[in-house]
Amino acid sequence: MAKLDFCVAEGVYPKEATDRLESALEALVVKMDTENTISVEIDKDGDVRTNFGEGGTTDFDASIQIYGEAQAFLLSN
Repeated sequence: MAKLDFCVAEGVYPKEATDRLESALEALVVKMDTENTISVEIDKDGDVRTNFGEGGTTDFDASIQIYGEAQAFLLSN
């Protein structure tokens, strides 16, 4: 089962919004068929970065899905 490593730069979005986003992303990553930790980082400019797996390997489809979910959520809040 995948694990989520979630980080948001301080002051970019209200804590309530980022807490809801973290919960939504956790629900999404536990369904993914991987043992890797999935990192999602939102920087001070509000840009979302995802990192999957170790050794630079990336599940591209999952990355696009996570990125899309995060962007849509942040834009709607």
